[in-house]
Amino acid sequence: MRAQARTSFRALTLVLLMLASTQLILLTSLDYSPSELDQAPKRFEIDNSGVSIIDLGLDHSCVIGTLNQMKCWGEGSEGKTGHENTASYGDDEKEMGQYLMFTDVGSGLTFTDVAAGEDHTCALINDGSVKCWGSNHLLGSDSGESGSGARGDGYMEMGSTIPIVKGFGPDSDSPEWNAVSISVGNSHACSIVNEPPRTSSGAGEKVGRDSWDSAQRTRLATPARRAWWLTSLTGGGSD
Repeated sequence: MRAQARTSFRALTLVLLMLASTQLILLTSLDYSPSELDQAPKRFEIDNSGVSIIDLGLDHSCVIGTLNQMKCWGEGSEGKTGHENTASYGDDEKEMGQYLMFTDVGSGLTFTDVAAGEDHTCALINDGSVKCWGSNHLLGSDSGESGSGARGDGYMEMGSTIPIVKGFGPDSDSPEWNAVSISVGNSHACSIVNEPPRTSSGAGEKVGRDSWDSAQRTRLATPARRAWWLTSLTGGGSD
């Protein structure tokens, strides 16, 4: 009996050892290293470039750095700061510097000039086009008439969804008209274009109207036999 008991005990011990070794092999084959989460989209970035261009509106400001990226801050009504909301930026902690978002007008596009008004902002893009955001009737695009709202004050209203100002840039109905300078008043805007040379580009026939909803081009009256053209401009106020 004792011999049989010893044999049974040894057999049971052997079975338990085999089971334990199997479990050990399974456990050691598992990967317990911490898995990395997918990187979240960057909302805030550090920009170590210097200031290249700055423009001040009535109560908001925009600056373009030497890397041709842009940030805007100040009073945000009508979405004129381009943050897809109407909040004010720069009046509280962690709203400036690396916490302030870059302005987005579309993938691969950068800024060469900016002008800020009372209720809108316009930027000259590196492809020669002009894009504006803020109160709809000031934008020079198909955004809408006075009282129809604003662009840039809601989700997904910036980036590639911003229409170009009519009559400027390679994707417009006048691809030969590339803007080279821009200025914005309180409720109007003007731009200098590169073709033809004796032409300025205005907005809404100012003087006469308070917006550039038709982005009409105004030919200068210049003396004969002289190639005169504009090299700079300023929008001024609305009066």
